[in-house]
Amino acid sequence: MAVRDEHKNIRYYCQEHAPQPDTRLHQFPAAAFIGCHVKRAFHFDGGAEHMWLKVLETDGEMLVGRLDNEPQNDVGCAYGDVVRFAVTEVEALHDGSELKLH
Repeated sequence: MAVRDEHKNIRYYCQEHAPQPDTRLHQFPAAAFIGCHVKRAFHFDGGAEHMWLKVLETDGEMLVGRLDNEPQNDVGCAYGDVVRFAVTEVEALHDGSELKLH
């Protein structure tokens, strides 16, 4: 997917209205997300940036994914970095991503 969002695609939210993890996704095992593009928050001093990752594998119950956006803020990682995170941090599945349920 590799996305460098145009400025028109970047939205700013107050903390109260920012995207939150989707609790409906918490019921699925980590392995179900392999191959999917998922969105999660990356926190920085003063806020959070919500970006897409491609889930490559699992590490126990954790997801391991490659960051597919270029951060606009110093979030501690860069485009292409591999990040480990929990299913409970997933805010959304990208259109076209399907969970592997079998």
